[in-house]
Amino acid sequence: MKYVVYLDVFWFVNFAADIYIILCVRRWMNYHTKISRCIMAAVIGATAACMRLVYRSESFVVTFLIYIITAMLMCIVAYGMSKIIKNTILLYFTGMILGGVSDFIYFQAGLKNTMLIFVLVAVVSHAIICMLDKRKMIADKKCEVDIIKNNKRLTVTAIIDTGNSLREPYKNRPVHILEKKEAQKLIDDMDNVLKMLIPFRSLGCDDGMIEGIIVDEICINKNNKRIIEYNSVVGIYNGKLSGDGMYTMIINPYSIEEREEL
Repeated sequence: MKYVVYLDVFWFVNFAADIYIILCVRRWMNYHTKISRCIMAAVIGATAACMRLVYRSESFVVTFLIYIITAMLMCIVAYGMSKIIKNTILLYFTGMILGGVSDFIYFQAGLKNTMLIFVLVAVVSHAIICMLDKRKMIADKKCEVDIIKNNKRLTVTAIIDTGNSLREPYKNRPVHILEKKEAQKLIDDMDNVLKMLIPFRSLGCDDGMIEGIIVDEICINKNNKRIIEYNSVVGIYNGKLSGDGMYTMIINPYSIEEREEL
């Protein structure tokens, strides 16, 4: 059986796939390289694919090396020399995943429309990237926090949230937010502890009040740095701050900035 391959169509399909993969890695790694560099890298990838098709090698080792060298060259052009190994691995496996999804749609689902396959793969991969972006963003903001009150220590996982600008109205101190179930581990009798009422505004809620307590000390541990804050104000939140339980406390970033400037 003979197959007719239109080299221009083959080049364009590979170019479209390569540019999408390159942009996926660019977004995931949070690079800010120019789009023109990404386009040039995709041109190299598509041209190399056409050359492999015309000048085919029977050796698996040679073919594999050509794939790796092409991927590394594409990464150098698109992102520069920094993290070349990591970028190449990520580019290669991103291509394998998207290619696997495309093959599944084509052979298993029986969808033969190439353009529609591109659209479906783009939608699925975009959703996955958004989910991974969110988890990566949270991971970058995560830290371990020790809360001390009356010689009792509680260690929780927190995130540093730039959206938390809450301050108490009495001395204008930054307010951190802690889940109530965690606060109960630190304070045996939450009903009898001295509290203050802190007004707040947020999206979906014009205004409200949250109960706050003063703890003796908060130690924020992040990136091998330790920031200590004394007589800190902690707002008690009745619900869950994280749907998947990744963190149980929100740190006010102004508290960290003020102490790093000292």
